[in-house]
Amino acid sequence: MSILHITAGCTLSSPKVTQITAYSGQSVLLPCFCSETDAKPEYVRWTVETQPIREILGIRKSYPSNEYRNRVQVFNQQQHPGNLSLKLSNVTEKDEALYRCKINGSSFRDIRLHVKGCILSGPDHTVISAYPGQAVLLTCSCTELEAKPTSFTWTVSSRLAISVIWCSVTSNSSQVYRHRVQLSSNNVPGDLSLLLSNFTQRDEGLYTCQITGHQTRQHRLISLNDVRTEQECSSHIPYSHIASIAFLTLPLAAGCYSWRSFKTEQRKGIQLTTTSTEVREE
Repeated sequence: MSILHITAGCTLSSPKVTQITAYSGQSVLLPCFCSETDAKPEYVRWTVETQPIREILGIRKSYPSNEYRNRVQVFNQQQHPGNLSLKLSNVTEKDEALYRCKINGSSFRDIRLHVKGCILSGPDHTVISAYPGQAVLLTCSCTELEAKPTSFTWTVSSRLAISVIWCSVTSNSSQVYRHRVQLSSNNVPGDLSLLLSNFTQRDEGLYTCQITGHQTRQHRLISLNDVRTEQECSSHIPYSHIASIAFLTLPLAAGCYSWRSFKTEQRKGIQLTTTSTEVREE
């Protein structure tokens, strides 16, 4: 006797609307399941409910549209026929929308995706002073450290030109700064700070961190080499120099005192001589 197994059609599990929050740069799973894990719908259609509606995957689309190419992934329907979820990678603020998973032309589930993007923290402009040879940290970070901008660059403006010293797309630095600059952290998505080692006077300039959306943070980097030299000359006089100055000054002061004493006695003598002459005349 044979037993016939009949699989019921797919009935989407609840809830009808799901709220999901993600940070820019993250991957997110948009859930959509059949109540019976072995059930399989006739077809599945994923859309973005905007005006007009944008189709990600559809009846005649086994591959995603250009906007989502290389960013979406579905589960293996042979191994997980009832899992209709969609994985969206490297989300941006533009991906914030209402997504719809629809089966068999009628039943659907909605997922509202909220995306928190990168908003740069800290003051717009700062001044940093450093001595030659020091390492300098140029800070730049998102208020939400889990958020990652689509791209960002570091540039430096000098008297001669504006140069790109770091680009997140290529993760390369310019020849002048090669082996001297690196990101301060590779484990925190929202930390875009740059570490400049072995600072020289030639590195003086205006350093700008810019992310997608034209947000910037700037640092004016100046060398303390000249300032330190002036301070050393004015306030740090060696003891040997002080002793030499004292040795030369004391005889000079004594000589001045002797000359004054001589001039005073000479005036007294002149006064006495004049008085005696006047007495004789009387």
